[in-house]
Amino acid sequence: MMRGDSRPRVLSVVGGIVLTLLALGAAGAGHGTYLPIAVFGAPFSLLSVTGGILGTLVMWPAIGIMAGFPARGARRCAMWALLVHYAAAVAVGSGLTGSPLADRGYTAGGNAWGILSVGLFVYVLVQVGLWSCLREASHRDRAAA
Repeated sequence: MMRGDSRPRVLSVVGGIVLTLLALGAAGAGHGTYLPIAVFGAPFSLLSVTGGILGTLVMWPAIGIMAGFPARGARRCAMWALLVHYAAAVAVGSGLTGSPLADRGYTAGGNAWGILSVGLFVYVLVQVGLWSCLREASHRDRAAA
């Protein structure tokens, strides 16, 4: 049985699934934008579309598991994983990598803006929740020391 805080685990598993579904919805069976797959799945989206999708499904639960562990080293790994994700997401999303996933030209069509808005909202909720849990655990560590 895993010990520690279960909130980041649940948040990141549910968040990863929801973000994947929203990203696939924005892709619109190839007729939409792959930008959410690129951002939500970074740095794995640097490899391919499949890498971005699998990265979203695997990376977020892995970060949540690390964030929920009672060991400070695991939580530190979660923080570093988040920072690497942010750097890669900015690079891919802004087009710095030349990735075809950063195709912002397709965001104007269909329901893309609605899906992108909901996806951004869920993404921010997951980030705030994870950092809040990490911060709380850090305060607990300091109080116990």
